[in-house]
Amino acid sequence: MPHTAPIPTTHPENASDPDLAGRAAQGDTQAFECIMRRHNQLLFRTARGILRNDDDAEDALQDATCGPGKRWAAFATMRACPPGWPAS
Repeated sequence: MPHTAPIPTTHPENASDPDLAGRAAQGDTQAFECIMRRHNQLLFRTARGILRNDDDAEDALQDATCGPGKRWAAFATMRACPPGWPAS
């Protein structure tokens, strides 16, 4: 059963990345969309640099962020951004 704690009312555009990740882990789709808009280009460029192929980079990014194994809950428990993640 998903955690039912109240979701903060701060508008996603004004929230920090760790706050957005926590909200996304609780099921806040606006927070998830906001954090992805903030960092999608950098994440795509990084994946493309590693994979050397646009289609593979798109697939990898989609798998990492939208697949059934999303790790938003784990990210939300971290106080600092993981290595390589853009800090805001």
